[in-house]
Amino acid sequence: MENVSNTASGGQEKLAEQDEILVPEEETRKVRDILLTLVKTKRAFEMYPSNNPILGKFQDELFHRFESFLGENGRLCLVIKQQDIYYKGRSVYHNAEKDDNLALLFYKDGLRELTFTDGLSTDELTDFLDVIRVRPETSAESFDDDIATLLWEKDFLHLSYFVVEEFIEGPTSEEEEEAGRMMERKTPDGEFVEAYEDAVQEEEKPREIFSPLESISMGFQGMFSLGEEEVKSLKEEMEALTDENFLVTAISALFESLYIDRGTRDFEVLMDNLDSALNYLIHNGGFATAALILRKFNELKADKETFTQKEADRFNSSITKAGSESRVKAIADVLNSGRDIDLEAMRQFMGFLGRSSIIPLSNLMAEIQDMKYRRYLIDVLVLLGRDNVDVLAAGLKDKRWFVVRNVAVILGRIGDKNALEHLRQALSHPEPRVRREIVRSLGMVGGPKAGEILLHAAQDQDPQIRMAALRYLPAAQSYSMIDNLIEMIMRPDFPDKTLPEKRVFFEVLAEVGQEHVMPYLLKTFKKKPFFSSTKTDELRVVAAYGLGNIHRNDAAEALKTEMPKAKKGTPLYDAISYSIQKLTAPNGAAGSAAGVM
Repeated sequence: MENVSNTASGGQEKLAEQDEILVPEEETRKVRDILLTLVKTKRAFEMYPSNNPILGKFQDELFHRFESFLGENGRLCLVIKQQDIYYKGRSVYHNAEKDDNLALLFYKDGLRELTFTDGLSTDELTDFLDVIRVRPETSAESFDDDIATLLWEKDFLHLSYFVVEEFIEGPTSEEEEEAGRMMERKTPDGEFVEAYEDAVQEEEKPREIFSPLESISMGFQGMFSLGEEEVKSLKEEMEALTDENFLVTAISALFESLYIDRGTRDFEVLMDNLDSALNYLIHNGGFATAALILRKFNELKADKETFTQKEADRFNSSITKAGSESRVKAIADVLNSGRDIDLEAMRQFMGFLGRSSIIPLSNLMAEIQDMKYRRYLIDVLVLLGRDNVDVLAAGLKDKRWFVVRNVAVILGRIGDKNALEHLRQALSHPEPRVRREIVRSLGMVGGPKAGEILLHAAQDQDPQIRMAALRYLPAAQSYSMIDNLIEMIMRPDFPDKTLPEKRVFFEVLAEVGQEHVMPYLLKTFKKKPFFSSTKTDELRVVAAYGLGNIHRNDAAEALKTEMPKAKKGTPLYDAISYSIQKLTAPNGAAGSAAGVM
């Protein structure tokens, strides 16, 4: 199969000549002016209250520019790259800086194409500005603050978009190796429910929170039978030593004492005081020292030659309590307090928690306000959940919709095909935001079985979810779905679907079928009914978009042949122009519509 982008050496020169015909300089200038005004209005939107006359002036100018352009051309389709925004293959915005970069703002959230159509209202433009304005990371709105989600929730009538999924950078190989060693020592499956219930019961009992120094003092009192005055004197000396290294050394001394006092009453005294110190550290953000304690608990639990099963169970009980509901809520309070947090220490601490902490930690995403902390939490849950997919999937049955969505996010990141059946059952959830996230996760897992479930989701009552499901179908890597897609296109109600949805159907059909569906696309594209109607014309339009995904020279030639016959400014003309640019532009400058709409 020949790729059109690898044409002869004169291809780029021909493209430049074609640009001059397809995109007059005056048309390009108007698009640049719109984007320049958009940037200025966005800044004003972030600086001034909604009733400020300065902001009103910027908004009026922006609306008039959009109204004039769309009135002349019908639509404005912008293709997004990291540093550039393109219009019909030409760069109309460039910014190499990271700050105040409109292209990067869209690109980092996976947005690859924005299309404005004639009829755009002032209310829609105001809603769009509200979506793209800068939000503080501590804002409550930041829980769903990726632009694609906010656009989806606004449900625009005259604005459509395409998104590809960007993934948060995962943990390093060293962290995965450390987490792998930790997970090898996880609680056996049969003990999970019992361990979790025991932790919950113990957490119901009110406990006094002692500082690490107080706990260590009491620990030494248990070890050496010190009197009250001696303990008081010891505490005063220890409180004068605030160096973190001393605290670590003192805790290490308590752990060494566990070897000495195993099998005695003092063993339990030492464990109680270590638990108390751990509780204090969690409530006060001392994650580095808390991680040290959990790491030691895991090491001692695995030392079966030295410690009895009862003592190993005691270590495991302390690990389970560290990840219980109440301790996790305390973590949320610390992260929302605004204090400086050692992110790496926090991730190490969470990585040492037991599998019973998976559901409480997934719930934590709804409590944390700062985006960067949620990203770290996702990394942790991916590591904890890899060997515990069934445990994590139990959260899909939670009554709280946001918990179900959070669990779906993690399952998608893990990418384990064992999660597919759980995701399929959750696809009937009444909350659209949950179904949307499940569709995203199905696409991330991929494979033929995921494709079957996505085909079912492509019939969802919500059109945005239907289109998202279609866009993920290529990840299924199965030619068997071609017949399913054609069957859905041939249904009597298909012409009644919106133009954007029909476009997605044809682009995905082309992406999956390539040369196998090209005859069907060409037939639909060239078919000119005796009596023209909007619905029949739209089939030609979406077939033209589909041909833009066929990576063959003859697809591009068919589009070029029909180009002079199409009336400029019509949807058919725009579709042919877009697909030609997409197939012939060097380095994919025309962009790709693959993604979620």
